Amino acid sequence: MFLKRDHPPARVSVPDHVTLRPGTLRQILHESGLTVESLIRLL
Repeated sequence: MFLKRDHPPARVSVPDHVTLRPGTLRQILHESGLTVESLIRLL
């Protein structure tokens, strides 16, 4: 599944899995422009 935003333009994949491999999560974060640290702060 992909989420898309028009302003500012962005697209990120959202896996439909119960668990994610660490590399998959890192790649999604990279594509979204987030770091692991920024994700932790958001949680």
